[in-house]
Amino acid sequence: MARGRARKTIGITLMIAGLLLAGYVGLTYWLEHRNEPPSTPAPPEQNTPAASDISVPGVPAGWTKTPTGNPGIWSGVDYTNPADPKQKVSYVYSLCMGCVMEPDPFAKGQNVPDPLVALPSDALDKRVADDHLSATYTLSTKPYPTYGKIKVEKDENGDYKGYSTLEVTLPPDDQALTQKILNGGKDPGS
Repeated sequence: MARGRARKTIGITLMIAGLLLAGYVGLTYWLEHRNEPPSTPAPPEQNTPAASDISVPGVPAGWTKTPTGNPGIWSGVDYTNPADPKQKVSYVYSLCMGCVMEPDPFAKGQNVPDPLVALPSDALDKRVADDHLSATYTLSTKPYPTYGKIKVEKDENGDYKGYSTLEVTLPPDDQALTQKILNGGKDPGS
């Protein structure tokens, strides 16, 4: 009986001594190296572009440009036709990567974006492009329909970093201009 108690006491004593030694080694290392710069540079801070730096090709000259957004999270611009403010072009750039991920696969570690996830629930005519990273859609807005395009954005390393949307609200007889703006300022078919 005394032998069992002695073994138990020795075991507990050794365990405590081991923990104290590990703590001492960790503390000593930290004290010696706390003022050293990190061996790897910190990643660059991700920021959205400033709204003043954003331009949308194809928007007619003379339209009013209004910055929008919450800097660092999302930024954008709205262009409106001064002759008819219901004619509008909106561009948004967001760093929200989770916004274009299906919740269940994302929770399981499957980080495959789906641009349709970030669309409004009332979006119509949703079509995903062959690259599966962009899509087009329509919103039934009054008095003019809105045609939109969403694109999952990547950084220079190919990592997903957010998404952008471009929405064009013009009269139905201005489809050529709508398509030009959605096509990055290029005339359709060029």
